[in-house]
Amino acid sequence: MREKKPNPFLQKIFDLRKAKKISLSSLGKAMGNVKKGTASAIENGDVPLKTEYIPAIAKLLGVQPWELFVDYQEKEVGPLSEEEKDLILEVRKMLPDAGGKKVLTHLLKRLAK
Repeated sequence: MREKKPNPFLQKIFDLRKAKKISLSSLGKAMGNVKKGTASAIENGDVPLKTEYIPAIAKLLGVQPWELFVDYQEKEVGPLSEEEKDLILEVRKMLPDAGGKKVLTHLLKRLAK
């Protein structure tokens, strides 16, 4: 098990899961019954995380989906650009009213550019 994850998003999932004493098996179940080993590989960045898992992971961890994208270590990734700040604020506004999958998919595509 790697304690240091490849990006702040996966690190946030790992840190919350550990803090709340949630098992990899439970994480796997939240992601549509994936095996414990696959859940570990996803959390470690060895297997891509499907965007449709994000709302279920957030629910399991007791947070809103957008919260997984914030609270990063600025020294590791640098400050957010104005565009990234605007996107996070838009997600905060939209999530209660819009489908989480659609909003998060859009956000991930924008951030990946």
